[in-house]
Amino acid sequence: LEPDMAIAANKDWASGATVGWVLARQSGVNGDKFQWNMNTQGNTRKDFDLLAPPATVFDGSWHQILVTYDRSGNATFYRDGSQIGTVNISANTGSMRPPLDATWLKTNIMVLGQDATLRYWHETDPNITSLNGDLDEVAMWDRVLTAEEIATTYAKGLAGVAVTGTLAPSF
Repeated sequence: LEPDMAIAANKDWASGATVGWVLARQSGVNGDKFQWNMNTQGNTRKDFDLLAPPATVFDGSWHQILVTYDRSGNATFYRDGSQIGTVNISANTGSMRPPLDATWLKTNIMVLGQDATLRYWHETDPNITSLNGDLDEVAMWDRVLTAEEIATTYAKGLAGVAVTGTLAPSF
């Protein structure tokens, strides 16, 4: 069974207490599902580990995973255009960036398919070095999307339309 490999991250995933955020594959028997973890400077880590079918994304099919961050409220999780859960992050007011120190250049990046150190699991098992999967249409917004906008981005993906494209009207 694969370990909890990062899908996207800006943190060192060696510890959930590290400052930053990560979307990752669950480990062990729940390896078909995704998980999320974040921590901010001076606060307590937050986790989303939905061990139920709505979090299944590693099943051989394409899926949309979308997370919104309302820093005065919740992180809200969507799979395939539908909300599947929330985590209250309002108390985590500190920065989600790792601290500025001697390792900043290696740890203050956003990475796809790996954690921000670019070496997660390299040191413990040279055969497991990154996420085994495909990512498509990775996007970030500078605001919280509405549930309707998220459903539309999913519909665009199903129709083969880019995130920035326009869906044909349906009657």
